[in-house]
Amino acid sequence: MRPFCRTSAIALLSLPRDLKVEIPGVGTDKLNSAYSLGGPKLTLQTVKSLTGLDINHLVNVDFTGFARAVNAIGCVYVDVDQRYFHQNTVNGTSADDYAEINLQPGYQALCGFDALSFARYRHTDNDIVRSARQQAFLREARAKVPPERLFADRSKLVKIFTHYTSSDINSAVVTQLLESVDGVERAVGRQDVVQLLRSIRSTYGRTVHTATGQTLSFADDDHASGVVASRAELDIAGQTVHCAMRYIDDYERQRGRWCFSRRRIRFIYAQPWADMADSLISDRPVHWPGSEAMPADDMQEVSGA
Repeated sequence: MRPFCRTSAIALLSLPRDLKVEIPGVGTDKLNSAYSLGGPKLTLQTVKSLTGLDINHLVNVDFTGFARAVNAIGCVYVDVDQRYFHQNTVNGTSADDYAEINLQPGYQALCGFDALSFARYRHTDNDIVRSARQQAFLREARAKVPPERLFADRSKLVKIFTHYTSSDINSAVVTQLLESVDGVERAVGRQDVVQLLRSIRSTYGRTVHTATGQTLSFADDDHASGVVASRAELDIAGQTVHCAMRYIDDYERQRGRWCFSRRRIRFIYAQPWADMADSLISDRPVHWPGSEAMPADDMQEVSGA
């Protein structure tokens, strides 16, 4: 899974458990065997070798955690495409003994372990169909829950996440990341804000450039203006500079397409990390390495009409 902050999109890649792969140090086998033989570590090595992707972190979610997370967001409405039914028998063979399921077709709310059974089922189709079903379920779950709902229910979700998952990320850091919005609400003084910034820095690591909000106003059918709020971390002269800025934009429609006619940047602050605490109370918070500090309301022209 990879989030794209600028487009508010999440990309998912599903790999079939029976996919024939080369497992490092083992040889050719099913992908699922990597987990059986070497757990998450060998699975991660196998997936990296197979895809060539740069994978930053691994999170294991157990069945109970999945079911509780679905309940925490108030269940998920999906269109069940067919009748799903299986009941184990007392004298059945091991091949017949798998997770029970009893779902009728149609649009309905799936909660807890019914949702889990729907997402796991593959015995009358295959891994490819199951992967598509899982992605469809996650898409509906994401569409159902707006960000403000996640923030409102974060305490419950943090508890579920830390109790029912395992990860290569330290559990304290995961909790800090998920609870970072709490820090925003609790920060009431300069030292609180400084501490919050430090905790976010230690959790998130370096970023490049992130838009945090936008307003748009139309003058007519072919002209508009807007303001884009943004934050960034930049490497300048061997230093990491943290900055916040607003882009002041003018747009115009040319040959049916919207284009920039003018862009200016107003820097709110720009400071090396070591000086960040002082910049919060400075009247000249924009200080690039090798230059004099400037007031926040100075603007730089980026493009002209």
